[in-house]
Amino acid sequence: MERIANNMKKIIYVFFLLPYFTHAQEFLTGKLSDEKQQGSIYYDRTQINLTKQVFQTVYKVFDTDINPICTITITHDRHKQYLFVATKPQAGAQENLAVKYDRDKSGLVFCDINNLDTVFTQLGRYSYLLSFADSTLDYAILHQLKFGGNKTLALDPLNKVRLKKHVEQVAKLFRKYPALARQQTKALPMSAEEREDYSLQNVITKMRSLAHKQETQLRDSVAGFQQILAQKVKAAFGTDAASITTKKFAGEKKNGRLYGQGILVEEGNVYYGTFEKGIFLRGVVCKKEGVNTYCGYMVDGHYNGLGLLQLANGNYQLGYFTDDKFINGFTQATETNGDVYKGRMIGGIRKGYGELMRANGTIYVGDFSNVSFLRGFAKEVDPFGYVLYSKLESGEKIGITPQEGEMGIGKDAVAGKN
Repeated sequence: MERIANNMKKIIYVFFLLPYFTHAQEFLTGKLSDEKQQGSIYYDRTQINLTKQVFQTVYKVFDTDINPICTITITHDRHKQYLFVATKPQAGAQENLAVKYDRDKSGLVFCDINNLDTVFTQLGRYSYLLSFADSTLDYAILHQLKFGGNKTLALDPLNKVRLKKHVEQVAKLFRKYPALARQQTKALPMSAEEREDYSLQNVITKMRSLAHKQETQLRDSVAGFQQILAQKVKAAFGTDAASITTKKFAGEKKNGRLYGQGILVEEGNVYYGTFEKGIFLRGVVCKKEGVNTYCGYMVDGHYNGLGLLQLANGNYQLGYFTDDKFINGFTQATETNGDVYKGRMIGGIRKGYGELMRANGTIYVGDFSNVSFLRGFAKEVDPFGYVLYSKLESGEKIGITPQEGEMGIGKDAVAGKN
């Protein structure tokens, strides 16, 4: 039982670490040049796993006084083999670049607006230069990009390791396709339908759908625990736990005390797993905690592993616990100021898809990181009762119509209600 519990803990741990954010810890340095001069800049880089096939890299670029210059978002759809680059200057219109590539005929480095260079030369004057940060071709990173007519950004400089990887990848392709030597593949334009896939509406909808699916899977797992315990109680005592008014135990004993594998029912609480000297060590439980209930794994008297803590007021914590502390999973929690948050938690903080509702009816739906609302849709109610709808994307808040706002929030996305 212990080995099974440990294996499940590893599986759940990996499961929840997949859609996590990796934030840069400090500013990196780069260059920004135009026709007249070149100067130093700072930037940070964030990698976001949207779905199993869609990966996003976000650059926030600042001048030497840490004033924002622009935000660059690179969305990589590995399944459709698209790179979509959106450059949003602090002042000015957003510029978009769509790159279609063939994984069997392209190396690690992609360059020039209309072509993908399998054979990369450092002597080329490229309009853009991208590569992948990993050998699995997930997260794209930016080395060079021209925007705003005459400005050129230089970020994440190509080093010897990156160039070596590119050469190795190209050599592998040439061995597989000898006719590809020095051939360039024409980039295909992105259709209106495919461009729509990267809209904020679709991104948030996909995040919501994935979160709901994963939360349902966890609830099904906890329901499986409850079913197993009910079956064990029935088999051992011929009735259900609620009908047992005295302490009952079935299993191994030593010196008259519970010792080894067994099942214990006490005041309606059920403990199934390993005992020692009459004390429950580890296993699965369904028990009351005051006015609350917990069903899931326990080790040495603490919540450890997958479980559901259901609070009397309707709030809950569902997912992975460590020594009674809720770490990864999904929650509905009411803050001291009356705010209600419902959504994903990673590392003990809000991270990923969530819904936040305030007492006055204001609601935020989308992507959270700790206390920050990164992107998504908002329905804000001012002190006079007026409702304003907006969307937050690439650090910019834009007013939208009520129809677009309600569509982005979703009819079922109401935080604070089950």
